[in-house]
Amino acid sequence: MRLLPPPCKSSFQRALLCGLLAGGRLRLRFRDEDPAGYLARAGDLSVLLRALGVLGVTVDRALPLEGDGRTGFVEVVGRGWTADEAVFDLGGNATALRMLTGIAACLGGRYRFDGAEGLERRSLGFLRPLLQQHGVDFAFAGTLDHVPFRLDSRGALELFDDDLLLACDLRDGTQAASGLLLGLAATGSRARLALEPIRGGHLPGYLALTARVLAGFGVHVVTGPAGRGRLLAGTDGAALRSPGRLDVPADPSSAAWILVLAAGLGRRVTIEGLDLATPHPDLALTTDLEALGQSFVRDGTDLVLEPAPLPPGDRVVGDLDDRPDCFPALAAILSAVPGRHVLGEAPKLRGKESDRIAVLARGLAALGFEVEERRGSLILHGREPGRWAPPQGVVLDPDGDHRMYMAFACLARIHGVEVEVADPACVAKSWPGFPRMLAAFSA
Repeated sequence: MRLLPPPCKSSFQRALLCGLLAGGRLRLRFRDEDPAGYLARAGDLSVLLRALGVLGVTVDRALPLEGDGRTGFVEVVGRGWTADEAVFDLGGNATALRMLTGIAACLGGRYRFDGAEGLERRSLGFLRPLLQQHGVDFAFAGTLDHVPFRLDSRGALELFDDDLLLACDLRDGTQAASGLLLGLAATGSRARLALEPIRGGHLPGYLALTARVLAGFGVHVVTGPAGRGRLLAGTDGAALRSPGRLDVPADPSSAAWILVLAAGLGRRVTIEGLDLATPHPDLALTTDLEALGQSFVRDGTDLVLEPAPLPPGDRVVGDLDDRPDCFPALAAILSAVPGRHVLGEAPKLRGKESDRIAVLARGLAALGFEVEERRGSLILHGREPGRWAPPQGVVLDPDGDHRMYMAFACLARIHGVEVEVADPACVAKSWPGFPRMLAAFSA
């Protein structure tokens, strides 16, 4: 079986923001089983494209498809960030919220940020106190650090000295730091980010992905150690320039669900279109599955899973804070491995579209699993599919969260249990074609 995940949402959004800041014409080519449907329904991408329009960028989503019917284009044309006042309605897109906040602070101007109900629970994290410390004004209509709010900034060249270190606490995620990197690149500021906590002395996955996309626009991120678990990161001062055309690879976060289903059901599968050299952290799921006896063949942009029986035994999967989207996928596959499994630490899961640790725990318990919820982790006792009798007819509530819907749907398919997962429309946030992929495993 060959399957094509949707385009990588993280790469797509970073490339669009770089295209905005560079100006000129940028055509992004992507592949999907239904490219027109993806562009029409992909929630986060649509939100960002609308924000680009607010900034004067022309967006064309009606370009002709290539011959295979699975290739589409988004073309954006602009003159760089020319606005000094705008209103952004960002729906539920927390990536756009944090990155645009950092960029707007660096470029300067007066901006209003708003969003849907789900976005109201997503915090700006370290970004607000850091920027306030250096002269950016915020006015919050409700809860501190949450939309809706106004931002008023004089811009990086007035606010940040060339030798300034901007302290970035990554415990709440890397999106805000990515936004600052993009803003520093756009202004040519020599200020640097002091990132912590850092493990291994290198940029964590999603920040490394930001650096990779920036390199495609002619700007390189320079890093250096700062001691005590800190890393300095800044741009080389080169001007952003559009490459004219970029290919967006398939999404490792979505591919994770294909791999989990294939391993849980013992199906050989080939996943097309991946960039197997990407720093995207969710590719590390292949290592997790190899520890469960699965094997892989890598051939160009194809990743082939060769399934094997899942060996019983207790598992501890830690260090998930840099790849929190692997957490629910691992919960789905480990539910099919007899033993006691510890997942975590990943406390930032509490502040995603839902409280993902709590939602997962409730859903697993409703299906009859023994589960224990901790602050940033989950303890799950797996069961071999077909060797126990899970309750039928259960209704699972993903709390409006696309990742939770996918986790529950995959759990049910692996264990052969008839359940109803509420709010199927929520998967459109990242993968409108998820139900079609799920159906492929019934064939």
